[in-house]
Amino acid sequence: MTIEEEILLFEVAWGNINTQFETWIAITFAVIIASYVAGHKLKPTLQILIAALYLLVTTLVVSITLGTASFVTDVAGASAYDTANLYDLMISLVRGGVFLVGTIATLIFIFKGHRDVEEDS
Repeated sequence: MTIEEEILLFEVAWGNINTQFETWIAITFAVIIASYVAGHKLKPTLQILIAALYLLVTTLVVSITLGTASFVTDVAGASAYDTANLYDLMISLVRGGVFLVGTIATLIFIFKGHRDVEEDS
């Protein structure tokens, strides 16, 4: 594989990873907004179902992200990552942190983050 092909593969992989991350961010905000607006109306079993579905989607997105990175390593070898710099490493670490903290915060929000609505008399 030529260096140009490795760079192209690396760029396509980063694009795929970024798309998966953007999809996860959109899903996360949708769950947070839905929990805030309608959370007070949801029964605990539905909250658990939403949390489980959210965890499954998060697991899927993280798996696709890791699979893409693994695919690049398998196809292009470690040399594809030789072009990566400190900036790319920071992006990867921060993205992982956002996945972790965002998932935990969203799960908390599903159960505790709904708006307070006064009971109708």
